[in-house]
Amino acid sequence: MHPIVKRILIYLHLNLIGLWKALQETLFDCHRNLPRDLPSQEGKTLVITGGNRGIGYEAVKILLSYGFHVILGVRKPSALIEKLDKLPKTKGSYEVFELDLTSFQSVKDFANNILAQNVKIHVLLNNAGVMFGPRRETEQGHELQMATNHLSHFLLTSMLLPKLKEAGKADNYARVVNVSSAAHLAASWMDWTDFQSK
Repeated sequence: MHPIVKRILIYLHLNLIGLWKALQETLFDCHRNLPRDLPSQEGKTLVITGGNRGIGYEAVKILLSYGFHVILGVRKPSALIEKLDKLPKTKGSYEVFELDLTSFQSVKDFANNILAQNVKIHVLLNNAGVMFGPRRETEQGHELQMATNHLSHFLLTSMLLPKLKEAGKADNYARVVNVSSAAHLAASWMDWTDFQSK
């Protein structure tokens, strides 16, 4: 199949899926409000990638209200701190560190900042992601979207896993949550012989 035709078909396929999923979410499967009587999470630490906008930001506001100590990894910490400082005070607290998921070194630095605090991690929320950008490569030579959405989160999870295991109990597990989208429905277009999308 000609590469241009393939790109057009992928684009149309993804947009139709996006439209269907948006309709399904808003009309049929719309999420109900979270119960207001969830137990306090005071004394628990949650690490989240992203959190400066979109789903991540909305999640952080709710997580803070439940009392979590939230550690955020974002590209521009000062901008997020300014936003969070304007929120009404809650039981929760937060720290913001720089994290660029296109750089394995940045991921290692972020993880080491957290590990240096020697705190148990009760939840790791791998939220940050990119999509539909032009094809680029990271400094390590990986396709940017694959590195940001998958490889860097895998590295972060593996580095923080000992602190997650330390926090988990038989009756109250630590959790790793990977945020995703409906884009996996388009996997039929994936070229499994070219993970670098060359």
